[in-house]
Order: sequence, then structure tokens, then C-alpha cells
Amino acid sequence: CEVSQAACFAVKSSREKHCKLHGVWKSVHVPSSRKNMLRQPERPFWTAAELSRLAKWDHDNVLLLVPLSSVDLDQFKLARLMWVYDLKVEKDGSVEAFSARIVVDERGAPLDDFTFSSVARTSSIRLLLDQAARKHQEIFMADIVNAHQTTIRPLDKPKFAWQLEGYEERGPNGEKLVYKCLNYMNGEATVARAFSGDLTRVMAHCGLSQCVFDTRVYFAKTSDGDEICIASVVDDLIGRYSSEVIHSQFLMKLRQFFDITGGSNSGWVLKIRVDYDLLGGRVTLSCE
Repeated sequence: CEVSQAACFAVKSSREKHCKLHGVWKSVHVPSSRKNMLRQPERPFWTAAELSRLAKWDHDNVLLLVPLSSVDLDQFKLARLMWVYDLKVEKDGSVEAFSARIVVDERGAPLDDFTFSSVARTSSIRLLLDQAARKHQEIFMADIVNAHQTTIRPLDKPKFAWQLEGYEERGPNGEKLVYKCLNYMNGEATVARAFSGDLTRVMAHCGLSQCVFDTRVYFAKTSDGDEICIASVVDDLIGRYSSEVIHSQFLMKLRQFFDITGGSNSGWVLKIRVDYDLLGGRVTLSCE
């Protein structure tokens, strides 16, 4: 199993990436704000990513517009939402997707609340991939799209937020509207802790047990000898499995709780590109 040593460390990627866009190599700057995005030549792609994200949130009933006058401002503090942009790049440098996420701006919240993300150890992921290559097992990577909007847990109390920049709406009589948050959102200080607990309970429902040495690695082995091992990296999953039967059963149960995309044996996990040659028994990790 060939694994690049450099890929085993978190590397802060450059905010400017030399990408292949429409067959032409060019530097694509990842905007730091929506104001910065609107000045870029790639604005139509970023805007399309915003609209796609809003459509997804509308489908998942994450936000509801309500009159500002109906909110008790003495009891509730209105949060601010912000856009966070990124690029998903293929191995050859071509742009796979423009990404725009909506997060809660909670700068200034206690740092302790952000340290409970479900992240497996680097050594655990290396071992998982090594075992897959040695045993010629399939691997898969998947993304939990609604990781921080899952309805497994109820909100502790109602939450409200100002409308997103560039997408402000008024009521039928011109009154000012704000968002009522019907679910948890990316960026909330306590959401990582809540999702981590959710994932552990869901994995147990799927029949997987936690690893003693790394609680963000889950495994199961049947009486027939089939086995599956999953490592979680925030809202990404990477795993190996010995048969399609145990893999399909796992995904079927997991989709009862989460919206899952991906599933291929190559892709990105926290800025690390994973490519797998099943026949050759070779795994390659690379950074941008």
C-alpha cells in the first residue's frame, strides 16, 4: 500500500488554485466573502452553487421566513449567516464543482465547543486503506450532506437569524423578514458535539461497533466472515468492505437517517485525494 507521507498531515490549502476550467488552465481565486465573489469572472459558477445550496436547504426545511416583529429580541439574539466558498478539483486539476456553504458566524464562541468533530486518527485511516489493499477489498467514500441539519435531535430552543446577503426578501406588506431556524446549521458552536453523538448512535443502529483505540472508527464482522470498517472524518466517511451484501445493507440503514452522496473508490477527504487501484492493490494519497 503506497501512501504519500505528506498526505497524512492537515495542510492549509492556498486560496488561489491553478485549475483547468473549460479546457483552459487558469488561476481560480476562492473568494473570502460574497462581496469578493461578485467581482470575480467565475461569478456565475459561484452564484449557481449558492442557488443549489439554497434549494437544498429549502427542500430540507432548514429555514423559515417570519416577520421580524414576531421575534422577541429581548429573549432571542439574531445570528448572522455567511457564505463560505471552496473548489473541488479533480486529480488532473480540472474543476469538479464550485461549492458554496451557508454557515453561522459564531466567531467569538468558546473554542472548546468546536473541538468535538468526529475525526478518525490519521493512523487509523492509513491502516484502514492498508488493510483494504492487502486484502483486495473494495473501498468507498461518501459525504453526509445533511450532517448538521439532521432531524435526529430537536433544537433546544428556537433560533433566529438575519437573512443571507444577496437573497433578502420582504413580506407582502413590505415588512422586514428574518429566518427562523428549524434545524441545526453548519458553524454553530455546539453542532459538532451533537453530530458526533448522533453518528455514534446511527452506527450502532447499523450494527457497527466502535473501535476501542479510535472511537471514530466503526467495524462489523458477520458469521459468514464478511466485514466492513468505516472511519468518519467530520461529515465524510471512508471505509472498506469484503462483500457487496454487507455494504448495501449498511448504506440502506444509514440512509434512514442521513442523506448520502458519493460511494466511489476515489475522491476527497478533508483536502486529501484518495485514489485506489483494486487490482494492483495500491492506494495513493495526495494533497493539493
